Amino acid sequence: MGWPKDLSGKRMPFVPKTQVSVTPELTMPLPRDFAVTTAVDVLYRSSFYLDNDLDPKTLQDGYVKLNGRIWVGPRDEKWAIALAVDNLTNVDALEFATDSLVFPHAFTAFQEFQRRYRWKPATTGDAAAPPVPERRLRRFARPDARAYDRQ
Repeated sequence: MGWPKDLSGKRMPFVPKTQVSVTPELTMPLPRDFAVTTAVDVLYRSSFYLDNDLDPKTLQDGYVKLNGRIWVGPRDEKWAIALAVDNLTNVDALEFATDSLVFPHAFTAFQEFQRRYRWKPATTGDAAAPPVPERRLRRFARPDARAYDRQ
């Protein structure tokens, strides 16, 4: 298939038809004015293309990804200790794929992170927030950020 291609009426690359994000959170009181809070991110994405030319070989199947967090601290949220697990179900998904410039009929691909554990102490202002030390974890709070990062 050569260029130019007429892609009018086709789906845009990197954009799933459906994307849903739900984060239920539960806070339970503990003795001595402490509380424990748990949250689970449920992130669903339908299939989408990972390359600009909409090559069927770069179609990422739809998936559901779960991220979990738990943090403990005083109820006034002046500080907390937080533990987070990204990709609890260890979903195997690609972030990007494109035709290889060097090897014919081959592709270059980048995989999304696999299961990852993180913990951090938090102080006033960010005690209730999940531990988000890296830019690529912005999806933790805003799962649709990937589509904007690539434009």
